[in-house]
Amino acid sequence: YVISDIHGCYKEYKVLLKKINFSDEDELFVLGDVVDRGPEPIKVLQDMMMRPNVYPILGNHEYMALTVLRKMTVEITEDNFDNHLEGADINAMLHWQSDGGNTTIQEFRKLSLEEKEEILVTALDYFTEEDIKTFIEVGEEEGTVEKGEKEMFNKVFKFIFFKFQIFDRSIKLSTLIR
Repeated sequence: YVISDIHGCYKEYKVLLKKINFSDEDELFVLGDVVDRGPEPIKVLQDMMMRPNVYPILGNHEYMALTVLRKMTVEITEDNFDNHLEGADINAMLHWQSDGGNTTIQEFRKLSLEEKEEILVTALDYFTEEDIKTFIEVGEEEGTVEKGEKEMFNKVFKFIFFKFQIFDRSIKLSTLIR
């Protein structure tokens, strides 16, 4: 299965998984934009973290979240107070907030330090274009990806990255649920 633009809509995400009878034998590729805008982005991430058969692919909202949250979770000390945060970091945060990042920030702030680390290290450990190319190459070498499958993977992932580079739209979650 393939989905994108969940945008923190945990209840709708769970309804969708139930509607398709998503099981441990299935695979779900999430084409970015899991966080921001909706009311429960962290809850969506935590659910995805528990599922080894869910493969998230980095979207622009996750990229903004990672960029800002990694900077903002570092303790400011005498050694780094004058060079840790720069004007560009503050601008990145303001841009992210203006693009729906507030709900993610608010939920993230409620987490324990351990949960924050887990989100930054595990939940936001997304596939990149390089990861997917490596996946295909390793699969060919190991004989787990056949020629026809390689062509299919390449077409699908070229579309995915074309979508992220040219369009920032796809079928919305609410459309799939109806």
